[in-house]
Amino acid sequence: MYKLFCEQYNGTLDVKYKMYYNIFMTSFNLGFGNPRKDICSFCVKKKASIRIEQDRARKQELVTELLVHKVRSRQFYSKLREEQDNSVLTICFDLMQNQALPKSPIGEAYYARQLWLYFLGMMRHRPGEQQKDDVYFYTWGEHQQARGANQVASALVHFVDQELSPNDHGIKTIRLFSDSCSGQNKNYTVLSTLNMLASKHKVSFQHVFPVRGHSYMPADRAFGRVEQILRAKETILLPEEYYAAFEEVGHVIKYGTDWGVFDFKKVADANLKKPPTFKITETKIREVAPPPAPLTVKNFYNAGGCQHTLLKRGKNWRALEAAPLDDTDCVKLAKKRDVKGLLIAMGQENNEEIKAFYDPICRTDEDAMETDDSDDEDEATVDINDDNW
Repeated sequence: MYKLFCEQYNGTLDVKYKMYYNIFMTSFNLGFGNPRKDICSFCVKKKASIRIEQDRARKQELVTELLVHKVRSRQFYSKLREEQDNSVLTICFDLMQNQALPKSPIGEAYYARQLWLYFLGMMRHRPGEQQKDDVYFYTWGEHQQARGANQVASALVHFVDQELSPNDHGIKTIRLFSDSCSGQNKNYTVLSTLNMLASKHKVSFQHVFPVRGHSYMPADRAFGRVEQILRAKETILLPEEYYAAFEEVGHVIKYGTDWGVFDFKKVADANLKKPPTFKITETKIREVAPPPAPLTVKNFYNAGGCQHTLLKRGKNWRALEAAPLDDTDCVKLAKKRDVKGLLIAMGQENNEEIKAFYDPICRTDEDAMETDDSDDEDEATVDINDDNW
């Protein structure tokens, strides 16, 4: 718009972009954007209550509650934007929406179960524009591993090890920013893994969580750029086609060749105190220092914290090791059947390249197929327990 303005008044007005921007933002009541999604339910509920509330005192209470909620949510982003010196590394990570295999525009794909391909975005956060070399996508398939705390912790260990070895460049503190999903990020499995890393590398960790519903982070911007590329692709049959799209935005770290999954959950279950001395779901900041320093937990962003000891008596973080996890096929029999049918509907059942990838995944025992309870379902019925509901 600034370019059009300059073309229209060429030679008559000499207006710099900064002046144009300031006037446009302060003197015009205009807004641009697409319909929002993934909106905070608390904000929506409070705004609706404010609109319909008739009692003035109660309405003022609701307005105050909403204001406090928004102030708290902004504190997370203030923490993220804090200027740091070269001794501090800031990492943002998040799981992207599951990607379907095979992806197809045919009608049968709407009703059929499909394989999931998972992508965990891990990125260094720097002031200014993000660079491609700062973005990494850890990927694995539903036929290889589940999607949970072990996978997130293993990717985090791999990323930190790569950042700090062989030369840590003077890094003393690592700040982590992620959403508050208890099954993946906000749990004792990831927390014990950070303690193991702190003991191994002699660095401190600060893990910061947002207010629920306000968790948009730099990793989500990287996902948005990938989604723009994927929208132009009607059909995707193999993981390599997804990898090509993700490699335009960052680096793809493939499961089995570049990284593996370890059983950090088993280590946590066997070595942490029970019951825990604090409620992990209520925490906003967790500060982990190299042992023997205790864990510091904060339930508010700008308040003091409480100190806790996680390990059982006689245990040592440095002595703990997680065993590698074997591949785990999480694809249900009914889904394997649907994928086979979808490939036939797409005319790909005789494509050797396609068969080489899907046949090992979709191979099933016919007797087991006949006794599977889900076979009694109509093919057009979606199993709500099967996917990411």
